[in-house]
Amino acid sequence: GISAGGLPDGIIQSADLASGVGGKILQVQNVVKTDVASNNLATGTWWSVYNAGLQVSLTPSSASNKILLMATISWCEGSGQYYHFRFEKDGAEITDIVGDADGSRRRVTAHMDSQSDNATGRTLTFTAQVSAGDTNSRVYNIALKHTSGATRQMYLNRTYVDTDSQGYGRAISTITAMEIAA
Repeated sequence: GISAGGLPDGIIQSADLASGVGGKILQVQNVVKTDVASNNLATGTWWSVYNAGLQVSLTPSSASNKILLMATISWCEGSGQYYHFRFEKDGAEITDIVGDADGSRRRVTAHMDSQSDNATGRTLTFTAQVSAGDTNSRVYNIALKHTSGATRQMYLNRTYVDTDSQGYGRAISTITAMEIAA
């Protein structure tokens, strides 16, 4: 035990702690992708990075638990457009963690606008929480898209210009899923 004033015996025992309190992290699944990947992507089409080594498997222990999803994505596409991102479950959009519908606007988990140097790499971190819903095994992944109006090559973990010099880098992308007790 740990010494603590205010308790009759001055020692915290497991019986002194609340049982059944939610918020405990029950499991953490994480993957780090260090190699590069690319996709020749038509405008408005989602690149579901499901089988490129950037997905985590998780089986919740209770349907009432929550799943906290976190991703850090390093990507590039050379034309300088708007970019959209979302989490997916088993390769499909998770509709309860995207923005509200409003006209023709795309419902996404995160987005980023173009930057002045289109050849540089970009990194974005985004987080969302979903209900487990059931205790079936599932795979969480990310998806991304561009809005250029033409088919473009998109890259993970590298810059658009990929000259072999110290001015260009290689990055990592990660995805983490944590089950949290209800």
